[in-house]
Amino acid sequence: MRKYMAQVFWRVALMLLAIVIAGGCSRANPVTIKEAGPLQLGSEGRCLQGGGIGVGAKVDNPRSLPLTYRWRATGGQVRVASPSVPAGTYECTEVGVQVVTIEVLLEGKVLDQKSFVIEVLAQPTSTPTPTATPASLPPTATATATPTQAEAHTACPPSGRSPIRTVSIPGNLSVLWPQDCAVLSGFEHMVMGSLSEEVPEWARVWVLVYSTVTKSYWPQPAPGYVPGPAAREGDKFTGLALLGGKGEWYEVVVVLATEEASEALADILREWETRREYPGLPLEGLPPGLEEKSSIRVYRSD
Repeated sequence: MRKYMAQVFWRVALMLLAIVIAGGCSRANPVTIKEAGPLQLGSEGRCLQGGGIGVGAKVDNPRSLPLTYRWRATGGQVRVASPSVPAGTYECTEVGVQVVTIEVLLEGKVLDQKSFVIEVLAQPTSTPTPTATPASLPPTATATATPTQAEAHTACPPSGRSPIRTVSIPGNLSVLWPQDCAVLSGFEHMVMGSLSEEVPEWARVWVLVYSTVTKSYWPQPAPGYVPGPAAREGDKFTGLALLGGKGEWYEVVVVLATEEASEALADILREWETRREYPGLPLEGLPPGLEEKSSIRVYRSD
């Protein structure tokens, strides 16, 4: 009898131990930051003082928990359009190596965090070179200096395209970042803005990049290269603008889309990704159900 009771005791003990272990596993951290760092390809984690650089993180959230994100940084701050999107723009304020940290929160509790560095470089200084009037010019003529590339693109060109409007959707959008006529460095940039309260919940926000060279539109993926509309949280939105060739002007166009038009744009992105070809779309190639609400002009310097 004693032997039997001892066996029962140990079986119960093992069962309780298994329950405790299972409970501990179930309470293990359900969220992990896989990667964190600059979003701009080729930036190598550097930016010029007074500028900005897109930063973000890839977060493993298998349970689709309602997470929020908090940023901390030395020598500057990270500006975000929505705390529910793990992306923002680090404002490069102080020269030197700066540390940027992203924290993942659930109901105010930090589940995970990851840090990386950004090197902020001082703006290059140039010494003006005196220009002499060529002797071949007559005394009454004035010498006109040939503009450098930096000077050539400072004149923000007027828009030469027709607005996108195949439907009427209430409300307005404003692009807060980048600014109109901004000179940007690199391929990938965050686009952040606000929505007026009249914008209906069903409306989707899409960012389109228009090339002034090819006269074509490229629908842009959501942060994280997801083939879908920009992330929307309350009266804020966050999207991407992927700029192609260097030394060109682009228009970043923000539209509101019906659900059908949004799905059509997402299908186009998925098709391009499958083919590994990104030909762009003429105006007439865009799906119906879009209304342009805002646009800015940007120049890609390098």
